[in-house]
Amino acid sequence: MAVLKPTSGSTITPVSVTDMYDSVKDKVNAIDAISVGESALGAHVLPSCIPNLVGTTTSGASNSALTVSAGPVTITKASHPTMIAETQADVVGNSWATIVEITKTGGYTLPPCKVLVMFDASISHIARDTADAELGQAWFSVYYTVNYGGSDVVSWEVGNMGMVHSGYNITSATTSMSSALVHKPVSVWFLIDKTHLTADWKIVNIKAVGAVGTGDQAHTRRPTSVTFKNANLSFVALHKDT
Repeated sequence: MAVLKPTSGSTITPVSVTDMYDSVKDKVNAIDAISVGESALGAHVLPSCIPNLVGTTTSGASNSALTVSAGPVTITKASHPTMIAETQADVVGNSWATIVEITKTGGYTLPPCKVLVMFDASISHIARDTADAELGQAWFSVYYTVNYGGSDVVSWEVGNMGMVHSGYNITSATTSMSSALVHKPVSVWFLIDKTHLTADWKIVNIKAVGAVGTGDQAHTRRPTSVTFKNANLSFVALHKDT
């Protein structure tokens, strides 16, 4: 069953457009669900749904999907800032340690669009200080920097951060608590909506950062270190072809 398309030179009318879309709908609805595989629909089937980054030659940018991965990243109390507050001043201003980052000289140029940001990792280990008598915490946050043609603008939201804590792991009634293997997966996904813009804009970078913390406890009571594994940071730009 062929799709009913207007012929060359014919007048396009509301009826002809409706007939064409109805014929596409009928073809799709005629496919048995069992015949549709996981990768059945791709760029060759739905080309208008595949966006493109403007003016980039970055490998992997042709479908607007960029992913950066990182191996084990250990963040220590001795060498990195510790978590003080759930604020931009602490996370960005105090330069929490980088877990993984997407960045490129000149930034990633985009038209007005929506961008889906995805950070996934696992927190494998929280090493307690010998003075620690509370729950050890591993904090993480994802934020991004954009440019609209002038100065860079950092965008941070408290909703794009999180925390994992280890449980009590007491070896005896008299000894201090030992380190904990937590192996907990964590994710931060959010949408950047720039569809209201009238000109191209740039993502300068996207960063996932982390820190150790234990609520309001003194610095000496925070964990010695936390380790992030299998960290992946991605973004996908969603916009119509022009």
